[in-house]
Amino acid sequence: MSASNDHPSPWAQRNPFPSSAVASIRDPDSALVTVETPAIREADRRLDDYLAHRTTSNGNVLAVVGEFGTGKTHLLHHLLRRADLSGLRDINWRYVDSPADTFLALYLERFIGRMKSEDVSARVRDYYAEIVARSLDGLDLRVDVQEGFRDGSLDPQTIAARLGLSSDLLLRNLQARLRAVTKNDAYGTALSLLLRPGFESAAWEWLGGSPPHQLLVERGVTTAIATDAAALESIGVFALLYGGQDHRFILMFDELEKILSADSRPETSTAQAFKKLLEVSRDAGAFLVLSGVRDFLKPLGGDTLDRIGPPVRMSALSSTDVRRFIEESLREVLGERTIAPFTPETISYLTHLTGGNPRQVVQLCGTLYERAAGVSAVTEPMVREAVRENFESLTVDDMRAEVRRLLNTRGWPFMRDHVYGDPSMPRVDYWVPVGGDDTGIALLLTDSVLEPAGRDRLEHRLRAVQEACPGSRILLIVNGLAPDLAVPMEEEPLVYQPNRFAEDFDAALIGAVGRLESRLGGDAFALVRERMDRMYQMQSHTQDHLEQFADSLDAMRSSYEQQLRVLRQEIEGIAQTVPVAGLEMPPQVRRLFDEAQAGLEEFDDIEGLIARAFTADRDDGRVARRVLLQRLRRGYQPIGVATLMRHLVTVFQGQVAGWYQALRSVHPDRAELNRLAALCDTYDALYEQVPTFQLDDTARPAAPAPGLGPGRSGNREVRKAFERLGIRVKKAMLESFETA
Repeated sequence: MSASNDHPSPWAQRNPFPSSAVASIRDPDSALVTVETPAIREADRRLDDYLAHRTTSNGNVLAVVGEFGTGKTHLLHHLLRRADLSGLRDINWRYVDSPADTFLALYLERFIGRMKSEDVSARVRDYYAEIVARSLDGLDLRVDVQEGFRDGSLDPQTIAARLGLSSDLLLRNLQARLRAVTKNDAYGTALSLLLRPGFESAAWEWLGGSPPHQLLVERGVTTAIATDAAALESIGVFALLYGGQDHRFILMFDELEKILSADSRPETSTAQAFKKLLEVSRDAGAFLVLSGVRDFLKPLGGDTLDRIGPPVRMSALSSTDVRRFIEESLREVLGERTIAPFTPETISYLTHLTGGNPRQVVQLCGTLYERAAGVSAVTEPMVREAVRENFESLTVDDMRAEVRRLLNTRGWPFMRDHVYGDPSMPRVDYWVPVGGDDTGIALLLTDSVLEPAGRDRLEHRLRAVQEACPGSRILLIVNGLAPDLAVPMEEEPLVYQPNRFAEDFDAALIGAVGRLESRLGGDAFALVRERMDRMYQMQSHTQDHLEQFADSLDAMRSSYEQQLRVLRQEIEGIAQTVPVAGLEMPPQVRRLFDEAQAGLEEFDDIEGLIARAFTADRDDGRVARRVLLQRLRRGYQPIGVATLMRHLVTVFQGQVAGWYQALRSVHPDRAELNRLAALCDTYDALYEQVPTFQLDDTARPAAPAPGLGPGRSGNREVRKAFERLGIRVKKAMLESFETA
């Protein structure tokens, strides 16, 4: 392909709106368009106060609260960008998104699991440099040692060795200094060992949750980081480590509702540890940001909430906000401020339909721009079509079946297609009686209501049901976007979300029933008996389900194994259609794949091990047999994950190379760029679902066995070659076109 400057840059052809409306902090180079809202202004003010060392009444703890899709993660991303652009040096930050598990899992997978040992060692070396500089006080040196240590032009360990300073004495002083900083003897010991040759791996593995090595046990470190309380304590230690020496440390916890849900209150020790983390962060001079939905911090108790103060609450976007977002997004890509192909009317319309929900706005803008750019202006029918495509994830009949399944599973008594009173009155999809057949919860199901006529019909139906059963409550369940209704509703509409509908439905129905029972009062014994009947029905249904599950377990296992075999054959077939070796790609893209392939070499080639294991008459065959037996005794899952990663990377590389060779010019059109984006997004989406932590169990031993290749370079270090590979490949490919 020959270079040419006669075509526009591919950047001008790409969709200005993110393909995924979910913010990601893993890609620090991604475009970020922020509309200034009251929440953004307040968060900016709090961060600016912190960066300027202005004290605040809430100890630099910021809580961000909002429903799903209201821009919480985007706000956190914005704050990190603001800190980066402040021009201040000595700023460190950590963003931690919560797994749906525990604080221990958060620490192991998202906090220490994403840290690099060399980065932590560098921070410890700053404290070591402080001790070395203090030892040199009074000497007439021709260089500014402290400034040299700060800008990296001088290495404190090298300077200490050249001047004959005792390394043992300095390291003991470092240990004492770190104990004072972290307020914890075990961490002071372990962190100081990161700078002692031969001890680094043992110290780092302990920080990563492994049981203490004998080297650490001999020095008083005897307990593993294995509980929620210990994990929170460790995070607090790192806040102290990174926040010391007048450094600024920003620590963000996102999606905390996954851990701090109302129905799973943390143990007392965990709640106390979280409170201690708030205190430690304050003492460390750290800026702590806690983000989640609803009242996610309530399970921790009022005394903890008092240490946080009023939260920043995310709000809906106005039509003016949405217009400003569209203008800024188009200016970033096209270089001009415009709203085309949108119009003021369609901007107001899509804002009205989405209720100003930022995630839904971004999602709609991306779909509508793709359809209308260069062809026509966005129209209201196009907006309605995009809403149905993006947000109506199933039919109303499918949603009705899902509601029926949940009612059965939870043991709720219900009637289907129920008519209360006059047969001419509208039917309700499901009727859940409460305190007798005359009162209850009416469940009404509907698709998105996007046109005035449809809204009028729904409002008429709601009024008719309210008139027929005035003592009851209505729960409206919407497949799509919540409608803006003129009919007053006691219960908020429930919007169907595939990943969390069961949890949302339970909460909405239990809340509605509880509020209705409180209003009814009446025979308390009858209400208790009704609840006991529901519990019995639930238990009976659960028992039936368990028996069916036990009967089908063997069949499921057989089917699963067959699916794995078919999937592997399909992946191998795809990989064979585009051979990897020798394919032409830009050097910067090829380099990324070379690094990923090199990462795969860090893990055992199971097929090669099996082949060599059958050559037991040779030394390498005996070694291969022993290694293979060790791997198999650990379980099959790590071997399967390693095999899957090998195929995933190989197929992705072959597909990208095939796409590149099929280009007609060095300036791809929009369709070709969309194809590249789809390939890269597919890799990242698949990689996110792979339990890559299990790859550690397939890594080669640190000391290489004869005939089995080089030793391991580090448990977690290897995985960085696979992380965000799709994003990095797409970016490198686009950069290659710009320089062509």
